[in-house]
Amino acid sequence: MLKAMRPAIALLLLTSLCWAQNPRSKQLFDRALAAQQRGDLVTAISDYQEVLKLEPGLAVAHINLAAAFLQLGRLDEATDNYRLALKQQPGSLRVSVLLGNCLVLRGEYEDAIQLLQPEEKAHPENLDVAFVLGEALIHAEKLKEGLKLVQRVAAARNDANAWMLAGMAQLKLGEYPQARDSLERGLRLDPTMPGAYTLSGIAKLRTADEEGAKAAYRKAIDLDPNDFDASLRLGTVLRGEGELVGAKTYLARALQINPSSLMGRYQMALAETAEGDDPQAAIDLEAIIRGAPNLLKPHVQLAAIYYRLHRQEDGLRERGIVDRLLAEPQKQDRQFEADPTLSTDVPAVSAVPSH
Repeated sequence: MLKAMRPAIALLLLTSLCWAQNPRSKQLFDRALAAQQRGDLVTAISDYQEVLKLEPGLAVAHINLAAAFLQLGRLDEATDNYRLALKQQPGSLRVSVLLGNCLVLRGEYEDAIQLLQPEEKAHPENLDVAFVLGEALIHAEKLKEGLKLVQRVAAARNDANAWMLAGMAQLKLGEYPQARDSLERGLRLDPTMPGAYTLSGIAKLRTADEEGAKAAYRKAIDLDPNDFDASLRLGTVLRGEGELVGAKTYLARALQINPSSLMGRYQMALAETAEGDDPQAAIDLEAIIRGAPNLLKPHVQLAAIYYRLHRQEDGLRERGIVDRLLAEPQKQDRQFEADPTLSTDVPAVSAVPSH
């Protein structure tokens, strides 16, 4: 299941330094704050670091420095400074949320959950805690717990990102009509959310709206021509409909964005098989097998293609591998089964001969 691309939560803490042990600290802090507010983050970082050399215990300088690092995408340094600020201000709910947000952005979901669950119990009314904890739970596959929290945020704030997270969780739970509704609510609020149209396309496909799914995937690609998931999924739908020229165009784009995608390569091989290009399909399937020797479906397809190409010895070898994998299902690579929204149905071709 694809992961939504989420922007950093807008919780920057930019406050004035009302006091300092060293007058130079206040001068530098005010200059750093002004630079940060006008977008000169390099100057802001340098000045905050000078402040902290003079007064290492100034939590507000660590907080603003972390915010500047976060704006630049320097997550490790942002996280380190939020940790220091929390040590200097233990029990600060706002700093805990900011640190939790960084942990989510770094993919450290269990750490974010451990940090924020006690805060959510102590402050059940705080929607910032609910949002960040809910997102961490959803990405950690604790879907029902996370969904409950982000739905509360979505209802209270009518927040586009919360609706999108709710839709993503509902997709994973198989609640497709509810997911479609949540995603449509989010897109009405913010039609430019990264990843939302792709998720919407999945929900529409799962609710038997293939035309709507294709339109959503095309919209996603219009917004971001480098959207791998949308290109792969649109190519897959078109391939299933027999629109092979269009399918190969989008699948080729997906493989250009992510050449290592085995699913993209497999979908391309199926399109090539459907249009009768067995030699090229064989090349693609052989590449997949080199990367994942225990994927069953590429071996099945490759065996059939070898027989059609009169490569009997290669066909027998592949058929032997198919038989072995069928006899030992625990050894099969299941990655193609991880996302049921991507069809791996094969086109109509001759069956694999038995020995």
